[in-house]
Amino acid sequence: MNPRSLRVSLKELTANRTRTAFMMLGVLIGIAALTVVVSIGEGAKAQVMGKMEQMGGFGTVMVVPGGGVTRGMGSVEAVPATLTTDDAEAIRTGISGVGPIALVQAKQNVPVKSGGHSTTTSVWGVTPDYPRLRTTPVARGEFFGPEEQRSGARVAVIGPETATALFGDADPLDATIRIENVPFKVIGILRA
Repeated sequence: MNPRSLRVSLKELTANRTRTAFMMLGVLIGIAALTVVVSIGEGAKAQVMGKMEQMGGFGTVMVVPGGGVTRGMGSVEAVPATLTTDDAEAIRTGISGVGPIALVQAKQNVPVKSGGHSTTTSVWGVTPDYPRLRTTPVARGEFFGPEEQRSGARVAVIGPETATALFGDADPLDATIRIENVPFKVIGILRA
C-alpha cells in the first residue's frame, strides 16, 4: 500500500468516527458470534461422539432377524428370535474382520422380586462378549463369562436402580432375585 493511500484512509476513518466505530463494532460482533457458534457446534459434536462411544456405536453392526425396515432402534421383542448361535458362528467364521459377537434378547416390563420388594424393569439376555461391544462397566462384582454360559448358570448383573428398588442400601451381591419367578444369583452391579 502506498503512503498516500494510507494517509487518505486514515483521514476518512478519523473524519467519520461514528461510522468507523459502528463498522468496528459490527466486525467484532460478527467474529464473536462466529466463535460462539463454532464452539457450540464442537461441544455438541463432542457430546454426540461421547454418547456414541458409550453405546459402542463405532464399528458395531446390529443384525436383527425378521427383515423389513424400521427407523431408529426398533423393538427387539417385536421381532421373532430366528437367529441362532449357529448363525452367529457362521458370521464370525464366514466374514473376515469380524470381531466379537454378542447375542441379545430383550424383554420390557419384567417383574423382578427379592424378599418382600419388587419392581419391573427391562431384562436383557446377552452372551459374554456383550461388554466388549457396548460400554457396560460393572461397578461391583463381575460380568458372567463363557463358563457360566456353557453351564447355563442362572446369574444376573443388575443396574443401580434395580439394586436400590430391591435391596435399598443393602449389598445385592450374591443375593437371589426372581425374574418372572425364576431364581438368579446377583454377581454384578452396573455403574450408573
